[in-house]
Amino acid sequence: MGGRKVGKFLGAGRGNLRRDPPAIAELVHEFEIAQWLRSFGAPVPRPYGVFNIPLHYTPRATQETLVEFFPAFVMDFCEFPDVDSLPIDSRIIPTKKAKRELERLREAGFTPGRGALSPRNLLWDAENEQVYLIDFLLWAFNH
Repeated sequence: MGGRKVGKFLGAGRGNLRRDPPAIAELVHEFEIAQWLRSFGAPVPRPYGVFNIPLHYTPRATQETLVEFFPAFVMDFCEFPDVDSLPIDSRIIPTKKAKRELERLREAGFTPGRGALSPRNLLWDAENEQVYLIDFLLWAFNH
């Protein structure tokens, strides 16, 4: 991993992206959880922080390119497929590895959010047989 980055925005589509204070607080929370997970050796993409990312678009009415800034949680981009995209019989090993990792993290004081084992929240590096956890918005850490 390293090199390319990915940003997670809150909302759906440019017209519904959020930049209100509660949205920023949620993204900062997710960044902090990712940092703590990484410090405990959890397999997560490296988190970088919450940044205002420029989004460029051109409305049909004006044909003028506009720029708006929206907060995003930025982390390393992983080239691996999510477990949901794998054939059913190929999901067993990554799911078992994720369950073991979540058990270890619970013992360390983390409370995984709803959907932590969702196949869409698990990335699978088949070559190294490594599962990566993503989406920590609903997680908690009792430190």
